[in-house]
Amino acid sequence: MVGTWAAIILATAPAQDVHEYRSSGRASSAENRLAAANLVERLNLDCAVTGASRLGANATGAAHFEVSCSSGPGYLLIDAMPPRAVSCLALAGAARDRRARRQDQCQLPANRIDLSTWRGLASQAGIDCDVDQGAMLGVKAAGGEIHEIGCRDAAGYFIELGEDNVWAVTDCLILQAQGHACGFTSRLR
Repeated sequence: MVGTWAAIILATAPAQDVHEYRSSGRASSAENRLAAANLVERLNLDCAVTGASRLGANATGAAHFEVSCSSGPGYLLIDAMPPRAVSCLALAGAARDRRARRQDQCQLPANRIDLSTWRGLASQAGIDCDVDQGAMLGVKAAGGEIHEIGCRDAAGYFIELGEDNVWAVTDCLILQAQGHACGFTSRLR
């Protein structure tokens, strides 16, 4: 599923359509942050912007931004009609699948995806375990992200972000009993 999502994501903002602004066309960091925060609000994203970088624009003039958020990884934003957002988690999943180039990844330091990212998501979802792995699996039709959380010496979980920004948590042992697979949990015996 990640590969399909990655192809869709990367098709929405091909890197070859993005160009850097010359120094005479650059806005101040405060102006970029304000423009990006406005775009986050228009997209109704759950993100209090802590940093923003204007990446350039595509051939139609739609500005591209990367934002970092106070509550976790940020987004790549495209100020087009309609505006679009791509989660840095989704892009990291695409990179893990080796389908994304470096320039298609989030670059702000706050958007680095590491073990603390997965621990933070697990905590938000109410999971109490020693998180040792994590992966974004895809996005539901309504837009909610789906992740797998791995726990050291315990069963992992699938977590799905609902439209109400509340996490639905499913134990991987239950999923395995129903015939589904979890990549971070050993098979039931």
